[in-house]
Amino acid sequence: MGRLIYDECACGNTTITVRATNPVTGCSVLLTGTSVVTVNPIPATLTINPVGPVVVCEGSANITLTSSAGAGNQWYKNGSLIGGATATTLNIVTSAANSGSLRLPQP
Repeated sequence: MGRLIYDECACGNTTITVRATNPVTGCSVLLTGTSVVTVNPIPATLTINPVGPVVVCEGSANITLTSSAGAGNQWYKNGSLIGGATATTLNIVTSAANSGSLRLPQP
């Protein structure tokens, strides 16, 4: 059985020490070697503006949806990935073919 001993950190790189303990004998040994562990912060909850639902008539001005995430976006329409739609903004032409639910999945 191993036990992980670590110094708390919010994010970034940290050093960990692992001590392996035999549960029968109670003997333990400090394991050697080096590994880099990177702790990333929990991503913020995404928001999309304008906040929906947005209802427009066909032929009206186009709609631009904007994600609060600066990178790592992937837009979906009706649950299906929109190929190449990874920018912070998504421009939608108001036509019957473009009606549906558009979203970004939460990280």
